Amino acid sequence: LEAYAERTSTMGLLEQHVPALRRGSSGIPIQPRYDPLVGTGRTSCKGPDLKAANPSQYGYQIQNPRRQYGVREAFVARPGRVILDVDYDQGELRAVSEVCFRLFGFSNLGDALNRGEDVHLRLGAKIAGIPYADALANRKRKDVAEARQLAKAPNFGFPGGMGPWGMVRFARASYGLRLTLHRAKELRDEWLGEWSEFRAYFAHVRAILDAGGGQAGTVEHLISRRLRGSCAYTVACNSLFQGLLADIAKDALYRVTRECLTDRNSPLYGCRPWGFVHDQILADAPVEVAHEYPRGRGAFVRV
Repeated sequence: LEAYAERTSTMGLLEQHVPALRRGSSGIPIQPRYDPLVGTGRTSCKGPDLKAANPSQYGYQIQNPRRQYGVREAFVARPGRVILDVDYDQGELRAVSEVCFRLFGFSNLGDALNRGEDVHLRLGAKIAGIPYADALANRKRKDVAEARQLAKAPNFGFPGGMGPWGMVRFARASYGLRLTLHRAKELRDEWLGEWSEFRAYFAHVRAILDAGGGQAGTVEHLISRRLRGSCAYTVACNSLFQGLLADIAKDALYRVTRECLTDRNSPLYGCRPWGFVHDQILADAPVEVAHEYPRGRGAFVRV
């Protein structure tokens, strides 16, 4: 089954993505086609329409390009330009922490992020049964590194209301980890013990569902006050923080684009945003001003 799935994926790559990318090398620009608002509050992006007569309709699914070697490497800067790639550092974890701060007045996860701690390592230390300071001092040690890697699955999966069975599937698909159902339940308890605000968070989501009759409810997003109706439990759990991050990222995209096009005093003037991947902006910039852009965690310049 795994071999069949790999073959099917490769055939899709050869039949859809390679012809679309080849157009880009022949002088026909690849233009992502966006829907600016979907149910999650995010944008969506359409894949290539190889039968389209109008080049502006060719499109490319830049928000989820294939990971096979050679696909992402096919996007290169034009002569005299560089590609800027900037995203948020742990955006969803920060967004859900902000939701908890606003709803309940506290967030252990948010406090750890504000202290500059490695929240995966902190949870990994709890899983390994050692103090965080010891884990930090020995983060390259095999058992500590493995505990940190294991901690990523609950940190990213459980805030969305994922149950133990879902964690078993998620851990294997996303991180190659093989968990038993019993171990997934243990991880959930350890995760809730470290980030206790999620007990209140899940209770808040269930209150939203109860107000809607028990099966689904209407989520009112923080700050923007957008409404998303007919939300089941996991959808509601994800919506509160995904929607907040989507609103923040779109506002940032607007501000960046405005500087690129209108603010001659900005180092971004003359750049052209061409890719928007939920909380990540890809832009084309003149090489002579590349030194103006920050390099480091969450931001880099690629020639």
